[in-house]
Amino acid sequence: MANQIIPIVVLGGLCVLILSIVGLVSAFNRRQAQIEAIRSRENPLLLLDGWPSGRAEIQPLQGQPRNYRRVIACLGPENLSLHQLGREPKERFRATYDHLRWFGRPVKYHDGSNEIWLHWETPEGWRLLKLWQERSAMARLVRSLKPLVAPELVTAYRRRRPYIHAGPVHAKPATQTIHGSWMLADAIHLYLMPRLLLLLQGTIITRQIPLDQIEQVGALQRLDAPAADGLVRFLVADEVLAFALPDHVTFANQLAEAARLQLEEPIFPKQKGKKDDADDED
Repeated sequence: MANQIIPIVVLGGLCVLILSIVGLVSAFNRRQAQIEAIRSRENPLLLLDGWPSGRAEIQPLQGQPRNYRRVIACLGPENLSLHQLGREPKERFRATYDHLRWFGRPVKYHDGSNEIWLHWETPEGWRLLKLWQERSAMARLVRSLKPLVAPELVTAYRRRRPYIHAGPVHAKPATQTIHGSWMLADAIHLYLMPRLLLLLQGTIITRQIPLDQIEQVGALQRLDAPAADGLVRFLVADEVLAFALPDHVTFANQLAEAARLQLEEPIFPKQKGKKDDADDED
């Protein structure tokens, strides 16, 4: 009896293995067919198939991020799009290059998964898109992206790290009376990113202030209300802007540093070594 069971077990194991292989081959063929359909439809300058480690995160300024694994990153002639494959392929993101406001890699190129951040001002709202790809794929993405975007974005990409982000933080616009006291308006949000300071009313961006226009950033304690939130005050041309917020010293330091970095000369690539031949400059 036992001798009869062993061949049955072996046969069952072989059947499971064969079915698994057939399933993997079918899934691979379906994936390749979907990739070719995207390639044919988008006519991309670059297509990164996202296997095995390509992933993406889409973060609105207000709300929770959405994470996607094994996404296809497609750089077309006019826009960047993300596609998630499966039994029902879905487009997860699309934006034209004229809506790109900044892009940069938080850390230098390294082996393994590399990360890039891209800020987009889309009709649906501001989106921070984070992409992860292997080193060589990330270098191809950056090299392909540069000719498609505004020259000032390439200059910003070459600026020195760190790339400062802060917020959105709860803040109240403040104006000083002739008697020295401060009047506070209804609360808004401030969001600091490497090229701009954004003022938001809910999800609506009411103003974008280029960092290279910001001067004389200071953190002030209110003499008229010492226990109240402190102030961040700065100049934009001849305009004085001030905001009351809880951790005013930290935000003032971040804003001053981001504005200083925006005025620095960008870093241009040095002579590359053999290891860097496949990479874009850091």
